[in-house]
Amino acid sequence: MSADNGRRDDLYRFFREAIHVEVPGDDTDLLDEGLLDSLGLVELVLFLEHHYAIALDLTELDLAAIRTPSAILRLIADRQKT
Repeated sequence: MSADNGRRDDLYRFFREAIHVEVPGDDTDLLDEGLLDSLGLVELVLFLEHHYAIALDLTELDLAAIRTPSAILRLIADRQKT
């Protein structure tokens, strides 16, 4: 399994198990679809920081970077490069 597939599986598992939502696909807008509320957003950021050892500042985070699973996966990959 590639790192990208592992990240994707982990992310979708987080959605199912931690915030109890089923995300239909990688390009689903989590905010517009009501799948990610403010509490879910905080839980997502904490998950990403702990699981992937990346730092995310909520005051500086661009919502476009977490609107869709594909954007979140790009954010993880970008942050892990630096």
